[in-house]
Amino acid sequence: MQKDFIKNAKNAMKRVAAISSGAMMLGATVLGAVAAADLSEYPSPFVKDGVYNTIVVVGDKADPADVIGSNDIVAALSQAAVRSVSASTTTTVSGGESADIPLGHPITNTSADGMDQELDYNDIAALKKSSITFASSTYDYKEKIWFDTASPIVHTALSSADYDYASDAFLEVLAGDMAYYYTFDDAINVTSADDDDTLDINFLGRDIIIQGGGDEDTIVAQVGARKYISVDGTEEVAGKVVKLHDVGSSSVVVSVDDGESYIINEGSSRTISGIDIHVDSVFDSDVKADKAAVLIIGEDAVVTYDDGDAYVVPCATKWYQSDCDEDDADWEWDLRNLDDDDSTDLSDFSGPIIGIVNTYNADSYNDGPVGVGEAYDFPEGNLEVQFVELAPSTYEAYTIEYDSGSDLSEAGFGSTEETIYIHTAVDEGIEVMNDNLDGDAMGGDVKTDKVWIWIDDGAATKDTFHVFYEDADNDVAYAGNSTSMGDDETLFRINYDDTKGNDITIATEGTSFSGGANTWGLEITATDDYVSEAIILVTNHGTANTTSFGGFGANENNAEAADLTWDAVEIGAKDEDLLTKYGIIIENPESLDDDKLVLQIPSDSVKAKIVVAGESTSVTSGTAGDGAVEVQSIATLPIAKLASEADAIKTTKPLILVGGPAANALTAEAMGKTFPSYGADSGIPENSYMIKLVENAFGGTNVAMIAAGWDAADTREACALLKNYKANSDKLTGMEYIPA
Repeated sequence: MQKDFIKNAKNAMKRVAAISSGAMMLGATVLGAVAAADLSEYPSPFVKDGVYNTIVVVGDKADPADVIGSNDIVAALSQAAVRSVSASTTTTVSGGESADIPLGHPITNTSADGMDQELDYNDIAALKKSSITFASSTYDYKEKIWFDTASPIVHTALSSADYDYASDAFLEVLAGDMAYYYTFDDAINVTSADDDDTLDINFLGRDIIIQGGGDEDTIVAQVGARKYISVDGTEEVAGKVVKLHDVGSSSVVVSVDDGESYIINEGSSRTISGIDIHVDSVFDSDVKADKAAVLIIGEDAVVTYDDGDAYVVPCATKWYQSDCDEDDADWEWDLRNLDDDDSTDLSDFSGPIIGIVNTYNADSYNDGPVGVGEAYDFPEGNLEVQFVELAPSTYEAYTIEYDSGSDLSEAGFGSTEETIYIHTAVDEGIEVMNDNLDGDAMGGDVKTDKVWIWIDDGAATKDTFHVFYEDADNDVAYAGNSTSMGDDETLFRINYDDTKGNDITIATEGTSFSGGANTWGLEITATDDYVSEAIILVTNHGTANTTSFGGFGANENNAEAADLTWDAVEIGAKDEDLLTKYGIIIENPESLDDDKLVLQIPSDSVKAKIVVAGESTSVTSGTAGDGAVEVQSIATLPIAKLASEADAIKTTKPLILVGGPAANALTAEAMGKTFPSYGADSGIPENSYMIKLVENAFGGTNVAMIAAGWDAADTREACALLKNYKANSDKLTGMEYIPA
C-alpha cells in the first residue's frame, strides 16, 4: 500500500489543478526562482506571479502520511497559481458543462437553470461515447456523470444555518449524490464474462478487464497495470521492478526487484514481494527475442469487487477526507443488475449498473466543503465539479443607522430630531416611493442617496411617520407621511446597477404604536426569479405615546438575537458577516449595539458558477475593468518527485521537502545531516514538527522549504498548516516555525 501511495501521488499530483477553475495554460513556462525573504511571503517563491514554480519531494520510502501531506501542499499551491490577464466581461466554459446556480439551490434544479441530472459526451468533452466488442458482438456505451436532485447544493451561512460560512458560499454534497457510470446503450449480460470472453472497459481512464462474477452485484476484474513485456525486459509498477526471464508454452518465469525467480502459469496469479502478478497471455517462440507475455501487475492485479466495496482508487486527489483509505473509502463501487440482459437506464437504475459513488458528507464547515476556486474531483483525476466563482462580485454599502440629531430644518422641521437614517455612496441609489406616502409632496417617485424616517414626538399618538430625502440641490426635502406603520408599506427601493425595481425593497413591518409597546421595524425584502427572502430590523420606540426613536432593538444599546431576523431566523446576536440567498452581505449583526446596520448590496442577484469539467475543459473568467483571472494548469509540469529522482534537479528551482532527515535524503542534505538521521540527531523537535526555509540550498541560489515532523503524523500536521496557509499566516513568519 505504501509504494502504491507514492506512485499514485506522483501520477495524480500531475493532474492537480489541471482542470481547476480558470484558463487552461498547458505547457506554461515556469519562471526563474527567487529566494523568499521569509515564511510570511509563502506561497512565494513556490508560486510566483501566478505561476507554479516548485517540485514537492518525498522520500523514496515515504510513509503514506508524507505522501498525503505533499498532496495537501500541491492542492493549495495549485489554487494559488492565479494571475490577472487582459480584461473580459464574461466567464467562458469550453468542453465542460456550466450553470449559474442561485444560492441555496442544488445544481440540478432545472427550474433555476440548473444542470441535467445526467451528463454525457454532449456536455463534457472528456466523457466518451463509443463501442466495445464482447463475446463477438459490438455494444455501444457512454460514460456519464450523475447527480441527485438534492445535492450538490450551493449554500450560504443563512440558507444552511452554518454560521461559520460567514460571507462565503460553499458547495455541499451528501453521500451517494455524486456518481460516475459506464452505461450500455445495448442489452448486455455482464455476468457472462469469463476468462475466455473478458469484458474490457476503460473506466475513468483505467483499463478494467472483467473476467467473471456470476452475481448481479459482483465482478472479478483485472485492475493492475497491463504490460506487454519481452523476455529480459522489465517494467516498474507501484515502485517494484518486475523482470520477465523466460516464457514457455503456458507459463512464465519472473522476478521482482532482482529477487528470486518464480514460475507462474498462464491465467494464474502470484504475489511476490508485495506485488501481485497475473499472467494474462503468453507468446512462446523458438526465437528468444520473440518471446513475450502480457502481465497484469499491481498491488492487486485481479480482484473480486462486490457492490459497496472500495473503488480501485478509494480517494480522489484534490478533495478527500483525512482518514480516507481502502477501509474507509471516499468512493465505492455501485454494482447492480449485472445479470440483466438489458441496456442501462439511470432514470430508474434499471439494466446493468457499473459505476462509483461518493460515500462522504460535506455538508458543514467542519467537513471542508468546496468553496470558490475549489473542486470535488473524482478518482483517477480526470473529472471534477468546480466552484468557479460567485458573480457579480461588485457591491456597494447601504447603511441603516439611528441618528439622534438629524437636521430636518430645511424641510421645515426640527434641527435635532431622532431618525432612522439610510444612506449610500451610490448616486440615486435609493428610490422613494411616492404613492405609498400621503400628501404627494414629491409629485412622483424620487431617486436619491439619503433618506430619513422620523416620528413626530409631539403628536398625541406616535403612529405617524414622516419621510425625508436629500434632493438634487443637496437639501433635505419632505417626501410625505403615513399612518400605515403596520401595513408593510414599501417606502424605498434599492437602485444599484441591475439590482433595481422591486428586487430589493424597504418597507414598514409590524404593528402601529398607538395603544401598545413597539413591535415595529423595517423589512428589507429581496426577490428574483428563484429567491425570496426578508430581513427584519426591529426599532426601539418604547411604549406608545411616550417617545420617538431610541435606536434599534427591543433594548437600547444591547444587541439581541430577535433584533434582526432573516426569514424568521433570529440573527441579531451573530458577530460574523452573513451572506443571504440573494447575495446581500449582512455585516456583523451584533453591530446593532452601535445602532447601525450595514448591508453590502450586490449589483445583481448573486449566482454560483458551477462547472463539471474534464481534462480538456477550459474556463476563462473576467470582470470588465478589473481584469480577467487566469488559473494555471499544472497538468504537464513535473511537480512531485522522489528524493532520488529530484537529486539531479535540486539546484534548478525552489523545492519543498516533505519528511525529516530520516525519511528524505534531500531533507538531510539541506539540513546538513547524514542520511538517515533519527531521533535527536534529526534536529526535529520531539513529538512536534518544523517548517523551515533554507536559502541557497544545495549550493545553488534557490531556497528549499522543509516540512518535517518527529514522526509521520507530525509531518502531516506540518503539511496541513501549509495547506491552510492563509488561516495560519500568524505562524508563518521568519525563517522557521516550530509549534510552541
